[in-house]
Amino acid sequence: MTTLKTLGLLLTLVGLTSCGGGGSPYVATTGADCALPLKYANGVSSGIAIAESSDWTRLNTELSRPLAACPIERLQTVSLGLCIRHDRTGELTVKVTGPENNSTSLSLAGKAGVADSGCTGLDPLARQFRLGLDIAPFSPMTTLDGPWLVQVRDSQPGFGSGTLTGWSLELQGLQW
Repeated sequence: MTTLKTLGLLLTLVGLTSCGGGGSPYVATTGADCALPLKYANGVSSGIAIAESSDWTRLNTELSRPLAACPIERLQTVSLGLCIRHDRTGELTVKVTGPENNSTSLSLAGKAGVADSGCTGLDPLARQFRLGLDIAPFSPMTTLDGPWLVQVRDSQPGFGSGTLTGWSLELQGLQW
């Protein structure tokens, strides 16, 4: 009889520990999003000429926008939306710089742009590109709040400059 009681007690303990026991000290996480909506690259009414060769688009005319009051505490994804007018988008490189001067770069080679109503509303000849960014440079949450900067350059000069018409940024993650 003592063996059965001991066995029953052990099975009860195993059952309690496998389901978490007496509750968790952590609050469940919920999804959180932050966004900088699509806007003209110069912030007002037009795009910015894409620089050629080793230059980037001019910083003094580039629009930087703050991401204020972002509730994200654990960043999971960053997605960049670009409106670009250019005949050879495969020659373009994009650099995204966060509020603490942390940046990531990527190429548009092999990426197809699509007609999008928001993008063509800014420029009928622009194409929309939606790009996932490496979140590592932006993973500390303190790097989210402040101005964001998007720059583009053309690696093959001489075929005519294109235009960075506008850009958007979406961040997704969790808040406690």
